[in-house]
Amino acid sequence: MSKFEFRSSWTTLFLLRALLAGVCLLMLLGPAFGQTLSKEYVYVGGKLVAVEQAPPPTCLPADQVLQNQSISAGQNRIFEACNTLVAQSGFEIQSGASVTFRAGSSITLRPGFTASQGSELRTVVGPAP
Repeated sequence: MSKFEFRSSWTTLFLLRALLAGVCLLMLLGPAFGQTLSKEYVYVGGKLVAVEQAPPPTCLPADQVLQNQSISAGQNRIFEACNTLVAQSGFEIQSGASVTFRAGSSITLRPGFTASQGSELRTVVGPAP
């Protein structure tokens, strides 16, 4: 066998291995080939498997009005709304209590809302909780 034939056989072998690897990859990704994957996939036992994802939680309540409620010392409460949260007359946070308001678009504190000295109030406005 000449040098040329020896190199040709190695080149052929390399190309065949590369082609085989490409075919295997195509078989593995076949259903998703050429598509944008919208799911999460993991490689398990030689196969590409879609990971089941829970649907996003339903955001309720959309809007919440808080009134005529007293949060006592030692309590740690969280109030959430997808859009707007309004605390108004009669809503009281007593000294030693901790309250968090979370809303998707706005939080409004109206006349009659009180937070006593020594209480803790956190407000978070951002993407729906």
